[in-house]
Amino acid sequence: MRPALYPVTPFDVVRRPSTILDIACRLETPTGWLDLEDDEHYELHGDALAQRAVTWRKQQVSSPYVEGTYTTAAVKENVTEALVVLVRGGDPLELADLIAAVTDGFDQMAFQVMLTINGMVEYWTCVEPAGYTIEMQREFRHAVIGVIRGEVVRLPTLTYAAAAQEEM
Repeated sequence: MRPALYPVTPFDVVRRPSTILDIACRLETPTGWLDLEDDEHYELHGDALAQRAVTWRKQQVSSPYVEGTYTTAAVKENVTEALVVLVRGGDPLELADLIAAVTDGFDQMAFQVMLTINGMVEYWTCVEPAGYTIEMQREFRHAVIGVIRGEVVRLPTLTYAAAAQEEM
């Protein structure tokens, strides 16, 4: 454990107490669904899902005879979600394989993310490859922990469902 004198880094793993929401997250990859909250190799980082921003594509009209501008039509733009995953491997080669599994999912032209929060399932339809950065605990040849910070672009409309009993 690091003394309080040093700042907390993304690599300091803090376990969530059991009183916080039950969360599960799965990413569709070319080889099937990947569990990003398995408590063995993958865990959602504290920065994941921290905020959502909605922007609008608007059609506006103005006139030289009337003050102001009026919006005549508006639709939601795609939403960018922060999906931050802490990855733990037994050695640097295993870590590289685990990171590649996540980035293979992010590199697809279209994919889905399934997020379960306290039994309610939210499906994101992602329509472009996600941008991401990979951070290592130390130089790669000695690293066993990494963080992938993904910027996942999804359609603004979400699909909801109740979680199956075995998923809870």
